[in-house]
Amino acid sequence: MLNITKYIIALASIFMVTTSYAASALDVSPICKKVGKDLDSYINRGAHCLESEPFEIPLTDAKGLNVGTAKVVAYVYSDNPKNALTWTFKYKLRTKIIGQIGDSLKVRPELYCYNCTTKTVYGNPINLVNGLSLESTTTFTPSSTELASSNPLFLSPSVSFQVVKANASFNDAASYEPGIYSPGVRCDIGKAKANTKGCVYPDVPPVLTTIKITDPDVDESAKHIKEAFAAGQPGKFIAGSTNSVFPSSSASALTRLRDAQTRKDNRAESVKMCKVKYGPTVGSKCFFTGDSDEVATDCDCDEFPFAATHQGGTGASVKKIDASDNRRAGSRLGSFFNTERVLDGDKFFINVD
Repeated sequence: MLNITKYIIALASIFMVTTSYAASALDVSPICKKVGKDLDSYINRGAHCLESEPFEIPLTDAKGLNVGTAKVVAYVYSDNPKNALTWTFKYKLRTKIIGQIGDSLKVRPELYCYNCTTKTVYGNPINLVNGLSLESTTTFTPSSTELASSNPLFLSPSVSFQVVKANASFNDAASYEPGIYSPGVRCDIGKAKANTKGCVYPDVPPVLTTIKITDPDVDESAKHIKEAFAAGQPGKFIAGSTNSVFPSSSASALTRLRDAQTRKDNRAESVKMCKVKYGPTVGSKCFFTGDSDEVATDCDCDEFPFAATHQGGTGASVKKIDASDNRRAGSRLGSFFNTERVLDGDKFFINVD
């Protein structure tokens, strides 16, 4: 039986974004262009690459005598589609053997998720080797019962590792909890758009990047948004640090609005301002508010912030633009809400450059 001590390392505060650690681990996975230890491990709303603090595993020979030490760093990473109710974590271990190797060891990840269909999920066993291990995988899904009563449903998976001699059963395994930050997952059915489902890392703010000044299909909409930013309107994404997915404290978010009547009121207010600015014929067909459950229609009165935000309506910037450009931009906004699972009241940002 291995004499193994648990190593529990305090987690960084969830309210702080660590920016000092920005190494990469491309040999672990192509997704690991950057590696973090807590919130800085996020890459987007479906992906992350996390590195644990080093922990030690004693190595013993056939007689149970300590002959060496394995210094291990665990990687937990993901790259999930956001349109399904399944979520996958992948794992690799980077090990440095000090002393003798001793008896061979095998390791398997253990994931615990209280609100999941299966509360405890085990990854495939991987051998502990000097260097980088093979990959192990765990996949978990939200409990349909829990999701039916609480939609959206928040999941808090936690990860530990079981270690045992290669020829032994995992029933005799020692458990290691190396203090790995556990990214929360949010799943919903029909909240971003009717008849859709998906999961995301909700801590990562969604950023709309499909309305670009360089795209001739939506450049008039993009230019108007940029002009509105310059005039002080909210929504511009300003990174908190280089390559960070989190905004600077100086960035002011938009928040999605799903209430149909309020969206219509916002749109009516914008059209009224357009008529004052450009004449009574402008905006006569402008009924689309930008919601993912609506079909985009031609409109020559563009408003920003969007009618489908709590910041829309009174005080919005309005501009007469090409109706087809406006329709395409509205369609992309609706697709963004669905793809990124932006729910009612969720904060989001825009980058038009």
